[in-house]
Amino acid sequence: MDALQCPLMTQSGHCARADECVWYDSLMDGVHDMGGMDGFGKIEVEKNEPVFHAEWEGRVLAMQRAMSYAGAWRIDHSRFAKEQLPPITYLSASYYQRWVLGMEKNIIERDFATAEELKAGHATTAGKMLRRKLTVSVLQDALARPSYFRQQQAPALFKPGDRVRTRNIHPKTHTRLPRYARGKLGVVSGAKAVTCILTRSPSIRVTIRNGCTPLCSPVTNCGVPTTQI
Repeated sequence: MDALQCPLMTQSGHCARADECVWYDSLMDGVHDMGGMDGFGKIEVEKNEPVFHAEWEGRVLAMQRAMSYAGAWRIDHSRFAKEQLPPITYLSASYYQRWVLGMEKNIIERDFATAEELKAGHATTAGKMLRRKLTVSVLQDALARPSYFRQQQAPALFKPGDRVRTRNIHPKTHTRLPRYARGKLGVVSGAKAVTCILTRSPSIRVTIRNGCTPLCSPVTNCGVPTTQI
């Protein structure tokens, strides 16, 4: 059985499928949030690394793009599915193996196929219609990165120079505020354009000067003003 058919093989040789994993339905402080963690050894950079290490990885990428284009789920749904993987599965699986397991979870949850059909490798029930289909004729336009720009609907809560502290939040869904950056002081160095963070309201992203990534979204109230020292 190849890697596409079996995303994760157990020590006993059993193929672990998405429906057999004990998925986490708890706070999103999972093992996937690895920023600032240690004990995983040195990062080995592969010289002349190929785009894909095996043919099945390219097929997984194509399937994910096709399902996204068809409107089956959104990017944050894909991220959330992978973030719910059990720690032993997440750390044992490769990058695209996580994609496979996350995709299977989304397929089952949205009734595009049953767990039994995925195991069998063929449909046993009537299919569920998708909004559109990815074909060669629309491929170039479909793969172009869309614009997430939105018109500003309210004044920004923060401005460059504001001193803020990120909230120590523990959301149950996908978050843009990683664990290592929670509860930290910083100074707003810039306000980005209004963008749509999927599954949330449009918001103005701000960059905090104690790091390189946007840590705060005013709509989600992740920052609280502090007095200037």
